[in-house]
Amino acid sequence: MFGDNVPAAVTQRAKEAVDKADGLLIAGTSLQVFSAYKWVLQARERGLPVAIVNIGPTRADSEAYLKIESRLGEILPAL
Repeated sequence: MFGDNVPAAVTQRAKEAVDKADGLLIAGTSLQVFSAYKWVLQARERGLPVAIVNIGPTRADSEAYLKIESRLGEILPAL
């Protein structure tokens, strides 16, 4: 999404998905692009738990209920 606009239809579907979700799992991104970070803000506004799996810090670490510092290839098969 760096430098590209997300199509309005995709944005709307993502917003609706977060509205229906029980929680949000962020996997393998630093969330530096606002197009992705805004879903974390939406989830937290609704009081949903946010879990992050990433190596290194993300823009949403302070918003996360759970942060796992791990490679996706190692943690996701275990889940």
